[in-house]
Amino acid sequence: MKPAEWLDKAKEKEHLTSDYKLAKLIGIESNNITNLRKRNNGMDNYTAIRIAEILEIDKLKVIIDMEFQKAKNKNKKEFWRKKIEVYL
Repeated sequence: MKPAEWLDKAKEKEHLTSDYKLAKLIGIESNNITNLRKRNNGMDNYTAIRIAEILEIDKLKVIIDMEFQKAKNKNKKEFWRKKIEVYL
């Protein structure tokens, strides 16, 4: 999933009406949410773990998904793709 999809799932689960409220819940600045939505290329591990905690899912699911999206190198991309098959 793209970062925006993870963010939306967390917002929905917590019945939040704004990205500002989601940012406060995660513990980041609201402009970080905006940047995640615009970039759409992965989030840092802190944010990924907080999203997983909010969603009450295995933290590795979000971390691995984000690492796959951030990977530029073909070998790294393949490494994370294999992990996705196991964890997602």
